[in-house]
Amino acid sequence: PMNTTTSLQDDVKQLSQDPQLMLTAGRQALDSIMRILDGTHQPEAIGHDRLTRMAALIETSLPHRDALLVAAINPDTTRDDLTTITEQPHDPAAVKLIFTSLTTCFEGRTPVNQERADRAYNLFDQLTAAVGPTPHLSASRAYLAWAARDPDQASSYMVQALTLDRTNNLAALIALALSKNINPTDD
Repeated sequence: PMNTTTSLQDDVKQLSQDPQLMLTAGRQALDSIMRILDGTHQPEAIGHDRLTRMAALIETSLPHRDALLVAAINPDTTRDDLTTITEQPHDPAAVKLIFTSLTTCFEGRTPVNQERADRAYNLFDQLTAAVGPTPHLSASRAYLAWAARDPDQASSYMVQALTLDRTNNLAALIALALSKNINPTDD
């Protein structure tokens, strides 16, 4: 159950019903996300409507949520990689990129780039400010906090995500990792 603004619900409904709008909005969002994570653009500079649309994409489309997380934790991610993840999520290249990014992060082979993670947090802060907490925004924040080895923050966002939607798989995964004291491996 989503307890957020009408505009988010309107955007979610529009995106769900219009594949062409999903494609166009998705490409705009990916351009903004890459510029924000690279530090060439500030999320504060994106208007409220674009932030709302981006949040709606993340709530509507797990590939968009995953693309943002992959871009946040894997600095080698290209714009083309993100397009593959969002537009061809079952493509073996997309599956491999997600798996490899998450695995290398989890195994500690590529520690989270703190500057990039901070930019992602800032983007999530702006998205949440625009639409309020949502299950996927909260779960994504939990994952980033967990990846950056901040279990208290991860736990807080995980609880928020599960309170909003007890079936959120990403939040459940973080809950399991935290309960078993599983963290990205230290060197």
